[in-house]
Amino acid sequence: MTVSELKDYSNYEVLPDNYASLLYAAFKGNIQIIEMLIKIGANIKHKNKFGIGVLHVAAQGDQPIVIYFFRKLGVNLREPDTRGSTPLHWACWSKAEVTL
Repeated sequence: MTVSELKDYSNYEVLPDNYASLLYAAFKGNIQIIEMLIKIGANIKHKNKFGIGVLHVAAQGDQPIVIYFFRKLGVNLREPDTRGSTPLHWACWSKAEVTL
């Protein structure tokens, strides 16, 4: 597999909601996979069709380490999704006590 193919794969959107592999890794809290995906070209600012990004799904999955990791990379903690919900809203809705 070429570097270009790996980059395309890392940003491939799964239909119907346009989730990319980085969003799945953020939800599961797998920092090693997240780092690998970023290394091969995954877009850290990718959002699905609802405007949900890596911090939103990390909050849903109760993954505070992932939130810290992406904050260090400059991802905006107050970035709203299409309904105006921030990662904090998602953490509350998901009862993500550790993340809160």
